[in-house]
Amino acid sequence: MIRLTTSLRGRTLLRVAVGTLVSHLLGLVIYLAANASSISQTREQNVVDQLATLTKVFERLPQDRREEIANDLTIERKGFRLHLSDQSDVDPLLAPQTDTTAVRRMLSLALGGEIDEQVLADYRLLPAEQRDFASDVDEANRAIFVNRVAQWFRFRETLTIAVQLSDGVWMNARIRAPPFPLFFSTGLLLSLSLTVIVVFSITARAINRPLAGLARFGEAAEALGLDIENAPPLDESGPLEIRQVARAFNGMRDRVQSLIDDRTRMLAAMSHDFRTPLTRLRLRVEFFPESPERSKMLRDIADMEEMVSVTLRFINDGVADEHREAVDFVSLLSELSIDLETELPEFELQGVRSVRVTCAPVSIRRAFTNLINNAKQYGHSAEIAVSLAPSEVIVDIRDHGPGVPESERENVFQPFYRLEPSRSRESGGSGLGLAIARSVIRAHGGDITLHDAPGGGLLARVQLPRV
Repeated sequence: MIRLTTSLRGRTLLRVAVGTLVSHLLGLVIYLAANASSISQTREQNVVDQLATLTKVFERLPQDRREEIANDLTIERKGFRLHLSDQSDVDPLLAPQTDTTAVRRMLSLALGGEIDEQVLADYRLLPAEQRDFASDVDEANRAIFVNRVAQWFRFRETLTIAVQLSDGVWMNARIRAPPFPLFFSTGLLLSLSLTVIVVFSITARAINRPLAGLARFGEAAEALGLDIENAPPLDESGPLEIRQVARAFNGMRDRVQSLIDDRTRMLAAMSHDFRTPLTRLRLRVEFFPESPERSKMLRDIADMEEMVSVTLRFINDGVADEHREAVDFVSLLSELSIDLETELPEFELQGVRSVRVTCAPVSIRRAFTNLINNAKQYGHSAEIAVSLAPSEVIVDIRDHGPGVPESERENVFQPFYRLEPSRSRESGGSGLGLAIARSVIRAHGGDITLHDAPGGGLLARVQLPRV
């Protein structure tokens, strides 16, 4: 039920079903209102036919048999009360009502008698306690719906008819109006069910294709976010609106790839062009005599060359050109910990022996290498813990250093940003380690966040999707 009200398909089908039911019921109400007179006449005609037959039967029966048959008919027929009496259940003074003229005339004609003498009839709305005919006492305040409200409400009223037999005995019949006789019937429920099923099926089939196009759009957007360089174009097929959206998405994809290519080529060209004058400077400085100034100049040139190298490495550290494969993440992280001379990770795999992660292995190793070395350099230790979530692997890398202020935790992922203000390579590094690590992890559909570790220090949490 939750998915039915949260998904686009479920909401659409639910609204169509409700709209179909409401329109069907409104149509039925309009039909009843427009055909109220015909409905009432049909009901009255059925009553007339039944009472005319009973009157003719009772005329031929002896008096002692009449009561027995009347009682049997009352028991067998639901909503029908019949009894014989010396008096009429209908007050003769109330009988000449205009709402009963038609039924009295039809019954009189069927019996060949006078309308005002032999046949009396009255419409009334019985109170709830009398609708089961437990009592024959009429209420004091009678309500005639046909005259006082509207004729199409007549099917809600109880019809009382009194017919005088040839021996003076009155045959009193009370026909109860069944509750909601036309609204809730087997035919109506069957009609509603079939209508909803047919409309539901047609609507579901009609929205499947647009929703499939929307799903393809989501998959293409996810692929573009994970691997911009090799993201395939979106299929431009389907309805007109889907084709327009796909065409716009492919245009955006091409522009993004073009912008990234232009940026990469520009930075690569700048870095390459920087190498040439730096090389010339180094050659010229080599001819200088030994002095403290010459040593400082050589160190500055070396720093500039290193900055150019790390810039090129950062540009090329994407995973677009590296083949992705499903690797054993436990083995990968264990081998990396051994290579970096740190403690083996603590695995909480919930009984799972093999954890497979689809990744570019070299890039993933580089990202975790940067994170572990960062923890060792600034926190003097690196404690690694691996746990599993339903759809991802969570790696916590903890150190015991001073930590990072909360206001700076996003800034440290920016290229060349360092908390250490001296800009010394011995104390602050190049400022690209965390930037490269987050770039690689996000290219795999994951993320890196920084938190305060329990008991002090910094906790770097990596979340990677599983296979």
